[in-house]
Amino acid sequence: MLNGSPAAEPYSVSALTALIKGTLEERYAGVWVAGELTDVKLAASGHLYFRLKDEGAVLGCAMFRPRPQRLGFVPADGLEVVARGDVSVYPPRGNYQLICDEIVLRGLGELQRAFGELKARLAAEGLFAAERKRPLPRLPRRVGVVTSRDGAALRDILRVLARRHAGLDVVLRHAPVQGEGAGAELARAVEELGASGLVDVLIVGRGGGSYEDLFCFNDERLVRTIYACPVPVISAVGHEVDLSLADLAADVRAPTPSAAAEMVTAERDELRRRVAAGKASLRRIAADRLRLERQRLEHFRKTLSVERLSGYLNLRRQRVDGLGERLRHASLSAVEAGRARFARVRLALSRAHAVTRLRERALAGLVRRLSLSASGAVYSRRVRLGSGTGKLDALEPRGVIGRGYGHLSRNNAPVRSIKELHPSDELGVTVRDGTALTVVRRILGEETGLRGGDGEAGGHRRRARGRGVPPGQTDLPL
Repeated sequence: MLNGSPAAEPYSVSALTALIKGTLEERYAGVWVAGELTDVKLAASGHLYFRLKDEGAVLGCAMFRPRPQRLGFVPADGLEVVARGDVSVYPPRGNYQLICDEIVLRGLGELQRAFGELKARLAAEGLFAAERKRPLPRLPRRVGVVTSRDGAALRDILRVLARRHAGLDVVLRHAPVQGEGAGAELARAVEELGASGLVDVLIVGRGGGSYEDLFCFNDERLVRTIYACPVPVISAVGHEVDLSLADLAADVRAPTPSAAAEMVTAERDELRRRVAAGKASLRRIAADRLRLERQRLEHFRKTLSVERLSGYLNLRRQRVDGLGERLRHASLSAVEAGRARFARVRLALSRAHAVTRLRERALAGLVRRLSLSASGAVYSRRVRLGSGTGKLDALEPRGVIGRGYGHLSRNNAPVRSIKELHPSDELGVTVRDGTALTVVRRILGEETGLRGGDGEAGGHRRRARGRGVPPGQTDLPL
């Protein structure tokens, strides 16, 4: 610390609690805890809250709905139990607790823990996968049974099979169904009977009993043998509330041995019922059909007398005659209609030919008129072109120069007025066959008189006028 302040940013209470919660849940998942129940409370929501205690500590626990309703006993204070769950933290109070998914009485704790671990491992290997389970044969010829020859399960199976299908063969393979080594004996029996080729389906099971009595059906070797059996297996262990690993590995689970016997004969009984119903239906159909045909025969026998038959034949003759007459009229009408249609088509074709000739003549006239009109237009355009050409020739500067006139320019710009000129300006004089350079000596104007020169300007102007030079025109000697 520096001057009483922390060296780093401190955790918030929520952040530290979340960190502890994540660490506990990751480190202590699926743990088994033994203790005595206390402060047991079943909430109205169906969740169960309680504590586990021993001589040195108390642990808060919770089990959420619907698991409390599936327990095989009623939780109460003072019971010794073993609970399985995940350690977590309840942030609003900062308390750690055990979120339980299983609770068993203390005497069964070790068996239950072994059952849970084996179940999880075999499920991970896919031994309980639903997609690998096979359907039962529809009509089995022989049924194999693996159970004790002295147990009530065998008697129940044989009684049901005799009632539902007396002719079905049963092959028994005796094996103990409880006690030390019973699981291995059951596995050997299933393996031998399944591989014998004598049976089409196999029933494995026993009647009800305590949890310890049924625990041999959780044997790992038995479960793997049922999984690998070449014929479908029905597991019928205990009562409906009892669940074993053999039930999970089998193709079909039956709640009781009697129910297993009903399953293997269900298809046969259904087929028998369907055959019987089919026979009865065929008898009814045949009787109804026979009665109907007899009625029809009797009706024909009464109605087909000689007089009725003669009248029937006469009616048919008249009908044939009528049909023949209608056929002749229809044929004549069709021929006349064809002729009229042919005449209309021929007339239409002749009219179309005449119209075509008229159109050809009109087109020829239009062509001649167009030719004459085009010739006149071309002649008119030629005359106008010649007239324009003459005017252009008359106005063309070189033509004017050719008649004795000259063109004055200063610095390559035409001179349009004497007002633009000054004495000593250098001018270019262009005539028909070339250009000469000259210098302005004096300028004569109609209004101003002599500019920029001596008294001779008046005399020059008079001489220019005497020669017929228009007023304002520059008279420069070349």
